[in-house]
Amino acid sequence: MKFEYNNWDIGGKAIFIATCASAFSLFLPWAELGMLTNSGWNMGAWWELVCFLFPLYSVLQGEKIGRIWRVIYGVVPILGCLQFIGSKSIELSGETKNLAGSGAYLCLFASFALCYGVFKYKVGDPGTAKIPEVPAESNPKVP
Repeated sequence: MKFEYNNWDIGGKAIFIATCASAFSLFLPWAELGMLTNSGWNMGAWWELVCFLFPLYSVLQGEKIGRIWRVIYGVVPILGCLQFIGSKSIELSGETKNLAGSGAYLCLFASFALCYGVFKYKVGDPGTAKIPEVPAESNPKVP
């Protein structure tokens, strides 16, 4: 497995950046009420990162992502983040407040980037083409 960021197409780069942003968001506050905060890792949001790992693995291996998997890995993280953010709404003093923290919103934006990436990622595009190496002794000399 080689890390060839410059050879990936726009979809592969979006998948990589979205995975990094999602991993970073786990350490940010996912729920906050004034001084009380709880990180995504403590809230059990690591499951969100699982949805990012298969597309990243496919990009690193240069493999195709199937059509059904594109839909699953593109939509499930978005729905999961929206459900999490929506579930953190409570009523305090007659006002509705949303206690979702910055980590949850960063993961939501990373999920949108992942969705964009899995639908734009194509194996065999000019950006991902691999040129086979030919040994020097098999190259015919041109007179």
